[in-house]
Amino acid sequence: MKVYKVEDLETFEKDEYGYLICPTGDYSQIGSFGESCSFGESCSFGEWCSFGESCSFGERCSFGERCSFGESCSFGEWCSFGEWCSFGKYCSFGESCSFGKRCSFGEWCSFGKCCSFGEWCNLDNNLKFENIKENVDRVLKIDRIGSRKGCTYFFKTLSEIYVRCGCFFGTIAEFENAVNETHANNEQYRNEYLKAIEYVKAIM
Repeated sequence: MKVYKVEDLETFEKDEYGYLICPTGDYSQIGSFGESCSFGESCSFGEWCSFGESCSFGERCSFGERCSFGESCSFGEWCSFGEWCSFGKYCSFGESCSFGKRCSFGEWCSFGKCCSFGEWCNLDNNLKFENIKENVDRVLKIDRIGSRKGCTYFFKTLSEIYVRCGCFFGTIAEFENAVNETHANNEQYRNEYLKAIEYVKAIM
């Protein structure tokens, strides 16, 4: 992999908005590029990535081809992005966030540590998730519970709480019914999910 230096930036092409088009390579020797953009050590960028002003990235971030970021985005260490990801202005991501191909997020999105999104996830400026028609007011993730020992996501709208747990997606009432039916003979898993539901109802 080619190691780029600051002087190499002057040879890069720019897109229609004036952003640098960065070929695949090792940018660990460059502390900053673009207007007020700064990148940590060992970041990796695919071809045709573009970045707005004042973006900030932690160490070992990885970007697939044609990723696009608006100004003042902030990323923690070890973030990973698939091809064709697109993000609006002022997005903020914690450490070790992971995004599949063609994820699209609007302005002012904020995510904590270790968030994980599959391919083709879409979040516009109105905070739409899944196939929920209403705007989502809050999102809560509970990890390492139930039979999957994976993440269960709760989405709060003005009128309802929705749940994504593995291949299940529905209202919190439908989720509770599914838990009681699926884990009727497993008290531990049933109790873990029901306690999570109780917690979510209390705070959301």
